[in-house]
Amino acid sequence: MSFDDLKAALRGEVITAADGGYADHRAKMIWNGRKPDAQPVAIVRARTVADVQTTIAFAARRGISVSPRGTGHNFSGIALQDGIVLDLSALNQIEIDSGAGIAVVGPTACNDVLAERLAEAGFAFPVGHCASVSLSGYLLGGGFGWNSGEWGMACHSVDSADVVLADGRLVSASAAENPELFWALRGGGPLFPGVVVRYRLRLQKLRRGMIMAIRSYPIERIDEVSRWMQGVMAVAPDGVEFTVILHSAPPPVADPSVKLVTAIPTVFAESDADAQEALEGIALWAPADPLNAVGPIPATYGSLYAGSDQANPVGARYLAEAVWSDEPRRLFRIMADAVARAPSAASYAVGSQLPARSFASRPLPDSAFSMAGSGFGALYGIWDDPAQDAANTAWLRAAADAMSPVTRGHYVGEADLARPERLAQCYAPEAWARLQTVRGCYDPTGLFRRASSTSAAPLAIAAE
Repeated sequence: MSFDDLKAALRGEVITAADGGYADHRAKMIWNGRKPDAQPVAIVRARTVADVQTTIAFAARRGISVSPRGTGHNFSGIALQDGIVLDLSALNQIEIDSGAGIAVVGPTACNDVLAERLAEAGFAFPVGHCASVSLSGYLLGGGFGWNSGEWGMACHSVDSADVVLADGRLVSASAAENPELFWALRGGGPLFPGVVVRYRLRLQKLRRGMIMAIRSYPIERIDEVSRWMQGVMAVAPDGVEFTVILHSAPPPVADPSVKLVTAIPTVFAESDADAQEALEGIALWAPADPLNAVGPIPATYGSLYAGSDQANPVGARYLAEAVWSDEPRRLFRIMADAVARAPSAASYAVGSQLPARSFASRPLPDSAFSMAGSGFGALYGIWDDPAQDAANTAWLRAAADAMSPVTRGHYVGEADLARPERLAQCYAPEAWARLQTVRGCYDPTGLFRRASSTSAAPLAIAAE
């Protein structure tokens, strides 16, 4: 079968390197302005599950690697590699079974669309914090989303999934069927040995009381804000999510060297009254004399997503690092020092501490997601000029190295996978070894070769 034969066999579209518009299609595969150097032999835009099966079987026969692509919204560029890029963006259906409390979703249903559809039906799910990220990579990476302190990591609410394997077969993965594949599905990230074409998600009852507040301080007061967070989260209900953002002052402040720490407690509760009561208690602990204070503000998922979209413009150049820590106050101080020295005013950091009774304080479910801590921190390098790549990369990696003494492990969904040691540090050692075994069983030839960086080099996934 040739590529012409593949085109004829699919309902979707096949764009080869010889076709007009190839360069434009290639560029659009990745949201990040830092594109991998890879030149795929073809981009397949699948329209159906059968298209996915046919493409994978075609690639396997010809010895061509396959890079699954959801929405392309990732920091490491793993969706755009040599071989065939399998674009799943048309597989974005959402079906809600209200009686069963289950949503059946395609891999490229996006966080904001899913949240809105579920809310209309009276349900919720720990969707990710960024609106345009699709379920595919988010769930495979673990899924640290809204209200995770109460609901846990999103991958642990996956009931089952339909997966196309390296030989083109469509199988179900659940606790009862192909359990090792299901284990890898929940947090296996770029090492998952298949392409998910359908998820079944266990839903939560929509929290009718959603409310937030915003307080900003000079970044030098990070220790005060961290103590506030620590005190609150030691006693707060599980439905409290407390985030600090370390960033440059927004307009109309003219000097980008002015850095702030903005504290945002968000409450998910059964009623408005319960949410208001919780937020009032949180405010009592707040440091005095903020530069500004806003709230309480009634929240919806739409309003929660508005801020994250503004901070992450499409087409900017990105590099990120995300860590788990059991010493969040020390972690946030290190991140604040790093943001104060950032070469780009657009770069920022996010920190959060989980409630005392969250998933991080208990043994994790048996899944590939095996690395967590009581605190979470993420650094985001954001810039526009390619000439500044070296300076911003050096800054972010130096900051990551400074965080290492208080880092328990890394979060694969936002890790700097170009660093050779990083991928293994996203998993507990026994989970890392088990992933190699599962991958060797389900993808023995390494068909699904997700690369580790914005270069074309494949992941080192061989069992050691």
